[in-house]
Amino acid sequence: MTIPDGGDNGGRQRRKHLRVRISVKAQLEAPPRAPVHCDVYNVSVGGALLACSASLYLGQPVVLHMEGFDALKAHIARVTSTVFALVFDDPDHDALAAFIESHQQKAEDSASVAAAVVVNDAV
Repeated sequence: MTIPDGGDNGGRQRRKHLRVRISVKAQLEAPPRAPVHCDVYNVSVGGALLACSASLYLGQPVVLHMEGFDALKAHIARVTSTVFALVFDDPDHDALAAFIESHQQKAEDSASVAAAVVVNDAV
């Protein structure tokens, strides 16, 4: 799958795994520092895009703690002024795929309920 990223590779990037937007509480740990709250923008079985208040550097080992999932060891693959991209080091792909699918379904269900409320309010 090809997704634009605005990088030096002609604005295109090759991804092995589909990234999915999810809404989940998470913390990022960059040992030896204590975990900090982070906002997860999207996740795949290969990595995640998130924002947090920590000062991180390219290649830095980290641990992502998402509510409802075991800790994921990762390293920082991309740093911008607002977000960090993680690559998971050795995830359980099947368990992570199931976790992502369950959160994606919750998001779709919430969107359907919100759309129904808007339609009902308009009637």
